[in-house]
Amino acid sequence: MILVQAAVWVLQRKKREACKTQVEGCSTEDKEIFCFAVNDTYVAAGCKGEVFLWDRATQERLALFDDTHAEDVSQVHFHPKFPQILISASLDGFVNVFDFTDGIDEDDAFKAGLNWDASVSNVGFCGSSLEHLWLTSNTEGLCLWEWQAACDEEGAGGEGPLAELHDARESLTAALTAYDAGLGLRHPIVRLLGCAQDPHSDQLLTLASSEGGLVGAFPVQYPANGSPLGSFTFGQPTYVLEGAHKEAVRTYVWPGPGDSMCFTGGEDGQVVSWRIPPPPAATGAQSAGTAAAISGKPKKGTKRRKPT
Repeated sequence: MILVQAAVWVLQRKKREACKTQVEGCSTEDKEIFCFAVNDTYVAAGCKGEVFLWDRATQERLALFDDTHAEDVSQVHFHPKFPQILISASLDGFVNVFDFTDGIDEDDAFKAGLNWDASVSNVGFCGSSLEHLWLTSNTEGLCLWEWQAACDEEGAGGEGPLAELHDARESLTAALTAYDAGLGLRHPIVRLLGCAQDPHSDQLLTLASSEGGLVGAFPVQYPANGSPLGSFTFGQPTYVLEGAHKEAVRTYVWPGPGDSMCFTGGEDGQVVSWRIPPPPAATGAQSAGTAAAISGKPKKGTKRRKPT
């Protein structure tokens, strides 16, 4: 039997060496873990067609959800503000919302689901009240779902995607080409990484990489809440990270509000740190950098960054 655990470690520095102390361990016994999430109350892990949930304080297994996914669970995420809300996503195309307020039972906790008809690779919360979920697929697609509206049985919205694009690479390449007009044609976008909020504004950004390792952070516009199914519009990149990676970037850690450090990991084996600068002084409701990208004037506002 293969013992697989989701564990929390304390990292301490002692004589220039990191000492790892396992303080918590939650066993799935013989089930391989593809993703996990932790908050102050729970530990969750996604396996093949199953989601495990433990009490973080006691390491007691609270639940095993085995009816909501048929294939590998690729993502589990707790809501940043409401620890009782869990999102799960799978290669089977289903994205589910669970709320443990009224109990841990799978049927009682399940509140809403979306069948995107695409293999989900990544997911995250977005929106001014975190009322949306952005999704990416293994075929470089992008989707936006009103998960909060979907949980409201009396409200409108959430029955399907608010916006979707089954292959975003062509649109992102066009936005990058427009930004680079007159500066030489670059490699086309080959990988959609995910989405993030601009650390200096509320603008939603889509991050994508070229084959040569350039990463662009593109402002994305989408339909208003409750609108019929629509698509996305990408502006010219607000930030461009280049000069460090030689091959496509596969993953990233984007800075949160008040932070400026970004990390990227590429197929070239490098992990690179970047510093995302604040935009020029704000004018009106938008920063000058974001406004320039939307209005098609990136040369004055767009940030082209070198690694730190």
